Amino acid sequence: MFRDLKGKMAIITWGGKGMGRTFTLAFAKAWTKVVVSDTSLEECRKVVDEIKKEECEALTLKCDVSKKRSWWDGQEDSWEIWECGF
Repeated sequence: MFRDLKGKMAIITWGGKGMGRTFTLAFAKAWTKVVVSDTSLEECRKVVDEIKKEECEALTLKCDVSKKRSWWDGQEDSWEIWECGF
């Protein structure tokens, strides 16, 4: 489905449910580091737990993409975590 994405990072908005969840799991299976972003941290955590069971890397990010500052703050946090050897 995806080309070589190993070692890349994908930030999936609304990744905690529905189509976003489906895409999140697909990216994780392609060995992509995945940031699961949603307005519900609880939904994000459920998806991250699924991903980690498959020994893939993922983290949660509570974010409302309709609010610019929320999105930008979350991006910075994600980059810093992985730069430190997530």
